[in-house]
Amino acid sequence: MSDSRWILESVRDTIAGVMGGIAAVYTTQPLDTTKVKMQTFPDQYKQIWPTLRSTAKAEGICGLYAGSIPAVLANVGESAVAFLAYGRISVAMQKVTGKSSHEELSLVSQAVCGALSGCCASFVLTPTELVKCRLQTQHLTGSVKSGVPTTPFAMMLHIVRNEGPLALMKGWTPTLLREAWGYFYFFGGYEAAKLLLFNSPDEVSLWKTAVSGGIG
Repeated sequence: MSDSRWILESVRDTIAGVMGGIAAVYTTQPLDTTKVKMQTFPDQYKQIWPTLRSTAKAEGICGLYAGSIPAVLANVGESAVAFLAYGRISVAMQKVTGKSSHEELSLVSQAVCGALSGCCASFVLTPTELVKCRLQTQHLTGSVKSGVPTTPFAMMLHIVRNEGPLALMKGWTPTLLREAWGYFYFFGGYEAAKLLLFNSPDEVSLWKTAVSGGIG
């Protein structure tokens, strides 16, 4: 592969990850906030719709999007790294298996590439997700009243100053396992769906790509 093509494909993969990450956050953030509250305070929040309503009533619509900036950074970073890594790992896998293109790799090989890309993404996702979760729950823990920052960057500095830099990587091991396992099936499902929906590797179809991504 020439240097120019390598750069072009890397940029393409990164942009695809960035755009997908932004879209994913702003369409699902209220449900993510609901999930975090139900997991953190199960006695207070037991059902989805009552949690959505009570959050909107107590904190406004903005409360449903609490932590959305670090969530965007997390998802954009995660998706950009994952898609970029997936493309580069696929090239390495082709050399290892003696294949001449990504399409010639088996589904298992493609899924393994996905798992390894998930491992790479976990390094970006862990600190940003930690900040997001702290921001989503601080109104309930009372930390806002005690002077804990309410903005993403200030929260990150607060964690570093009070708990040390390594505190930003709390939960990295389960995140690594989750991302590796999740991306194994995501890219495996994505590639399997493409085989079923596309007539040829050269075919271009927005809806087929979207459906493939949804299945993955």
